[in-house]
Amino acid sequence: MKIGICDDRYEIRHKVKEILQETYTEEQGFLIHSYTPNEIKIDIEDMVFDCEILIMNTDYPESGLRGVAIAKQINAAFPFCKIIYLTENENAIKDVYETNHCYFVRQKDADQVMELAMQKAVNMVKQDTAVSYTHLRAHETLANL
Repeated sequence: MKIGICDDRYEIRHKVKEILQETYTEEQGFLIHSYTPNEIKIDIEDMVFDCEILIMNTDYPESGLRGVAIAKQINAAFPFCKIIYLTENENAIKDVYETNHCYFVRQKDADQVMELAMQKAVNMVKQDTAVSYTHLRAHETLANL
């Protein structure tokens, strides 16, 4: 399962990656990758975005990009991706509801709340995978009739 961390500040990406690596390891099938907002935009435009979970900010002032706008693009083109917002902008709460996301975490609470957000996102990905597998098996059965 690929987990992306997107922020325009290295220290945020690094801190979140350290938090996640305590629980989500490659041996368990998790790949954690850090991105800048511009890298995410390029992956979306090139249709190669492949994160099943993306932890992202609502705004990226250093790059001039809006995280909510990027999330809308992800929702439209890659609906399988579960978005967790990690932000210090509490005024963005109303904006995130314009997108499909599974959690909103304030940066100051990341140490305490990120694990809950990740558990929810991982469970949602697993549920989607199980549903997709069930649909695939049903189509195979019908094709063999």
